[in-house]
Parts: sequence; structure tokens; C-alpha cells
Amino acid sequence: MKKISILILTLIISFGTMAQTKKDGIKFYRYQKYRSAIKALEPLAGEDKIANYYLGLSYLDLEETAKAKSIFQRFPAHAPNMAGIARVLFIEKKDAEAKAMLESVIRKTSRKNKAAYLYAADAITYTNGGDLSKAVTWYDYYLEWKKSARVLIHKGDALRRMQKGGDAMDAYQAASEIGGYNSLSSYKQGNLWYASKTYDSALANYQRAADIDPENPLPYFDLSMAYYNINKYDRAKKEIEKYLKYSDNEPEDQMQYANILYLAKDYDGAINKMNELLQSGNGKSYMYRVLGYSHLEKGNVSEALKNMDLLFEKHPKDKLIARDYFTYGKILKKDSVRSGEALSFFNQGIEADTAKDKIPLYRELAENYKDDDDWAGAAQWYKKIVEAEDTPEKEILDYWWAGRSFYQVSDYGNAADMYSKMVAASPDDPIGHYWLAKVAAAQDPKYKTGSASELFKKYLPMVNDNADKAEKIAEANIYLAMVSYNKKQYAAARKYSTAALKANPGDADAKNILNALNKIK
Repeated sequence: MKKISILILTLIISFGTMAQTKKDGIKFYRYQKYRSAIKALEPLAGEDKIANYYLGLSYLDLEETAKAKSIFQRFPAHAPNMAGIARVLFIEKKDAEAKAMLESVIRKTSRKNKAAYLYAADAITYTNGGDLSKAVTWYDYYLEWKKSARVLIHKGDALRRMQKGGDAMDAYQAASEIGGYNSLSSYKQGNLWYASKTYDSALANYQRAADIDPENPLPYFDLSMAYYNINKYDRAKKEIEKYLKYSDNEPEDQMQYANILYLAKDYDGAINKMNELLQSGNGKSYMYRVLGYSHLEKGNVSEALKNMDLLFEKHPKDKLIARDYFTYGKILKKDSVRSGEALSFFNQGIEADTAKDKIPLYRELAENYKDDDDWAGAAQWYKKIVEAEDTPEKEILDYWWAGRSFYQVSDYGNAADMYSKMVAASPDDPIGHYWLAKVAAAQDPKYKTGSASELFKKYLPMVNDNADKAEKIAEANIYLAMVSYNKKQYAAARKYSTAALKANPGDADAKNILNALNKIK
């Protein structure tokens, strides 16, 4: 009897350990600790179908698609593993087969068990090619059967992909009310706040996620990004170090650490970490991105160009991002031999960017040209901003810089056009009227035509002897005085010269005109 009791106790402990290992493995998967998940789940996957499913998902998220497929195929009639196969089919661009497979999964539901809806919906939510609205419907079918925080989180993920942020937030908050997955639900809420650039709320939710489960690595990474966005670089580095502590600390995790070092302007740190990974044999093609970006910030143009060449040579073209093209273009622009290639890369970057509103991109490029004193290049990009459809991103200052850029290269026609548009956009702002007059005056250097006279006369009442505008007021009056003098309208010339001297008592031009007038009988 004693031997039997010991055997039973051993079995209970064994089953309990297996259950705990499986639970940990699934938790590791949800926290994106895929290597840890594989280590926990692999010994169980031959017998446990759910452990097998999460093992396959772990390999799938590590982009080991063939391995994941072979794992799912161990249980080809099991609904979750069938849904895993559907995910693979979506990745292989076999959308019709994937959808047919999911319909087979759905047929596994019964009145007593609706779990198949969850796995089928997940296959759509976390891959590309399916109908996200159908995934939401399937989640709702499951939720009608059983309330679940986990399913609400997944539904929120689908809604977020559909750009229904408010509905996604409702789902995540509902998950928090049910409980059980509060670290994840708080983390997801933080992501929504972060996406809307409401960093204080994002920080609060990420911190709550970390407090609920300090071993969840996900909020630490995003805490570091949020602190970076409010310019707290030391805190950003501190949080990413916590991420490394609780993540699998894989090369990919260390790459994220290097990313934060770059964002925190620790360019030497980012370069050293990336080179360390490359030299250790854990290099990935995307690492050349941070190396190229960092060397550009340090002014090492040749090293920046070498690494961006490697990025574009080795990295899959469909994984290049808009920022890669812009950075490559900025580097090429500084290279005396290849500078002519820059514009092509800037245009490719604009095409690669998924944002509908391109104004921030145009402004970035315009400022890049302006910072290099290339006013002709800056003018072309500022002009694109002015001519783009009005959005909240467009600023009245963009009109001014557009006009100023053309003015700098003596392209007065385009300069006048830009300032005319500025006046139309903000008619009560005197600065647009001033520069419109200044452009006209530049085309009348000998004060013969008086082409800027009416424009300056419109500008002057708008500033009303404003002391802050003294030099501009004097300049306008000097122009009017000179035009009047050349037309022998001496009384008017004296009036305008006196006004110029009143605005700017040391104005030499005003004194010279008055002296000339005093000599006329």
C-alpha cells in the first residue's frame, strides 16, 4: 500500500509539474518570450495538443514557418492546430486555402463548446489575408458563450488593426474588469495611448502592467519608448535594461536595446552593441540600419554609407521602411560622387510611407536641404507642403519658409506665389504682406516702377508703429520714400523718410534722403 501511495503521489506531482510547465509556456508565448516558450512546451507537444499549438505559434513568431507548419501538422484534425495551419497558409499567400481551412475549424464548434471560434478568429487577427470583421464576429460568438478576458484582448487587437481605437480600448478595459490578464490588458491600453501620442496615459498603463506582473517584459520596452518621446533618455535606457532582464535576451532583444541607445542619442553605445552582435555571429541584416543611422548622426558619412549599402543589399526589400530610404538619401546627398542618387531615394521613401498625410515627410526633407544651405532643394519640398491638401499638419510657417527658400535663390515668381498663398491662408498676419512686398521690392532695385508700393502701404497700417517691427517699418517707408523721390514727389518722399527715421532713429538711408531733399530748392 505504501508503494502504491508513493506511486500515486509521484504521478500527481508529475502531472502538476507538466500542467505548470504548459501554463508557463503559454504565458511565455503571450509575453513574446518565444525561446522560453519553446523550451517549456517542446517536451509536452508530442502528447498535448494545446502545448503543440503554442509551440507551433512560437516558431511562427520567430519566422520559422516551415518548422511551425510541421508542428501543426502533427494534429491535423485538432481545431487549434488546424487554425495554426491556416496561419501558415496566410503567410504563404494561399488565402483561399487558409479561409477554407478556417471554415473547417468553425465546423468543430458545438452547442457546448465554442472554443473553435477563438482559434479561427486568432488566425485572422495575427496574420494578413483574412477578413478582420469576420474575426470580430467570431470573437463575439465565443463571448456570448463564455466571458473571457483573453478573448476580449484578442478582439481588441483585431479592432485596433481595423483602426477602431475607441472600440479596441473598450475591449481592453472590459478585459481588465473581468481580470486574469490585467498585465496584458493594461499593456494593450498603453499601446493605444502611445499611438495617440498621449504619453502620460501610456506611461501610467505601462507602469500598471509592470506592477501587476514585474516579469512581463513587454511594458518595459514600451516604457523606454514613451520616456524617449518625452526626452527622458536616462529613464528610457533604464527601462530597456529591465526589458533585457525579463525577456529571453535573444539577439533580437539586444537589437531592441541598441535601438533605444540610438534613440537616446547614445550613438557610440548603439554602434558598439551592433558590432558586438555581428561579430558574435548573431548578425541580422536589419542591424546595418542602426549602424548606418548612428554613423550619420556622428557625421561619419563613409561608415554610414557603407552600412546603408549593406542594409539595402542584404535586407529583404519588402522589409525596408520609409525611414531607410530617407536616411540613405540624406547620406547620399553628402557624398560628392553619388549625391545625384539622393532624390530618387527620397521619392521612394515617400512612396513606402503608409501615412496618408505626407506633409511631415516633405517638411523633414525641406529642413534637411535648408540645414545644408541648399535653398533650391528646400524650396521644392516646401512648395509640396504648400500645394498639398490642407491637414492639421500644415503650418502657416511652411508658407513662409517656402517663400523664403525661393527668395534666397532669386526665384521671385515662385516666392511671390508662396507668399500670396500665405496671405490667403492668414490674411490678418502682417508678416505675409511684408514678405510679399519685399519680393516685389527685390524686383525693383532702383525704385523705378514702384511695384511694391501698394503692398507696403497695405502692410504699414497692420503694424501701427509696433516697436518690435521698427526695422521692417523703416524698410517699408524707405522704399516708398525712394520711389517718391525718383518720381519727384518730394513732399511724399519727406513724409516717408521722416516716418522711417521715427521708427529707426539711426537709419542712414532715411538721413541721406532727407539731406538730399534739403538741398532741393
